[in-house]
Amino acid sequence: MDISNLKKSYPILIEYLQSNGYNKSYIECIRSVFKNFLKHASELGTYQDYLYFVKPTCKPATYERKVSAINMIELFDKYEIFPTVNSKVNFWK
Repeated sequence: MDISNLKKSYPILIEYLQSNGYNKSYIECIRSVFKNFLKHASELGTYQDYLYFVKPTCKPATYERKVSAINMIELFDKYEIFPTVNSKVNFWK
């Protein structure tokens, strides 16, 4: 999986979240998922593969946060879509 563009543009997403009042713990969750995703990106073919990879190690609530985070990262990476407070996107339903 090619993540070179994501590595370059990821700080823009974090800056956007901070400047738009997202909760610090949510931003930290995004950072954590991103770092873990980077560690395993060479083994993965898709973002959904990452979710299959982490699901067995997560409690349901933690997994839901990771799904939300990876969806946000994927939308930003593939389509340059920034999150909005009122939108909820879940590709995996």
